[in-house]
Amino acid sequence: LYSRADHLFVHTESMKLELSAEFGIEQNRVTVVPLGINDVIPAATTTRSIAREKLGFDLDARVLLFFGNIAPYKGVEDLLRALSELVRDDDRFTVVLVGRVRNRSCRGYWHELEHLIAKLSIADHVRKEVRYVPDGEVGLFFRAADVSILPYRRIYQSGVLGLSFAQGLPVIAADVGSMKEDVVEGETGLLFRSGDAGDLAAKIRIYFGSDLFKDLEARRAKIIAYGGERFSWNSNAARTYATYESLLR
Repeated sequence: LYSRADHLFVHTESMKLELSAEFGIEQNRVTVVPLGINDVIPAATTTRSIAREKLGFDLDARVLLFFGNIAPYKGVEDLLRALSELVRDDDRFTVVLVGRVRNRSCRGYWHELEHLIAKLSIADHVRKEVRYVPDGEVGLFFRAADVSILPYRRIYQSGVLGLSFAQGLPVIAADVGSMKEDVVEGETGLLFRSGDAGDLAAKIRIYFGSDLFKDLEARRAKIIAYGGERFSWNSNAARTYATYESLLR
């Protein structure tokens, strides 16, 4: 199928290189168009304190948000193990899991996560919002959270990364796929070694001691602007249009 197409679109440079190396596709037949930023879900207009009051979080809680469908490649177990390290020294930490179990094949994985929560004795520090969350509620979780955690084991590019930036929330992301290039360390978030719960815990501690966290309210606008530029629909449209125009010529 790849060889029969006149041209191919992919989301990341690594995907383009993989097509070339694994399938022998000439690189001039592949155009990289990043995932567009999710600007459909509205950002919460309320304050952080009101968002926390509505969701039942203490004002001094340290809220770590995992948002998105729950599936094995997302590495949620690494976040839970990191949480178990963090709460030994600071019981203010809470992980909030927001999203559905991806599909029937992932139910076993979710049961494993529930067993892990019990085994690590962190049930009091994990809030489960394992359900469909309407678009109008999503912004409230991002406003109440201190940081978005993307502990993925493997991925090319994440729509949740762009959504976090659109909501003005920094990320702590695994160093997989294009996230190594998409996260500006110290400005829009931090990176950790994928699959390394200890490194994730260390980066979470670093984040809460950083200027990025201390000045978060002042930096939200800059994070939103960065995401809007890097994952711009206008840029994506221009690249796509130019490719079709070239093919038609």
